[in-house]
Amino acid sequence: MKRREQEATLIFMASPLHLDSTTQQAMDELVSAGMFESREQVLSEGVRLVRRREGFDAGVDAEPLDPSTIAAIERGIEDMEQGRSRPAKDVFDDLRRRYAPT
Repeated sequence: MKRREQEATLIFMASPLHLDSTTQQAMDELVSAGMFESREQVLSEGVRLVRRREGFDAGVDAEPLDPSTIAAIERGIEDMEQGRSRPAKDVFDDLRRRYAPT
């Protein structure tokens, strides 16, 4: 671990974390139920979920695209740039007419 990382870790460990009693109880219940081994794991999972929800980790867990998908995306972008596209509203209207229940 680099010195700067060590310092940051020590500062974090020296800073107490104050949680309301409802949050503490919820964390304890998750640990007691065996879903997590510690409050720290509960907190880490919570932070991970917030980061994902807010888009901080967008694409981190995504599977790489296969070459044919990349080629199709590139063709679509080129079509749009060359004016070979239709407004989405028109496309959706056509689809609704085509697949409307009868």
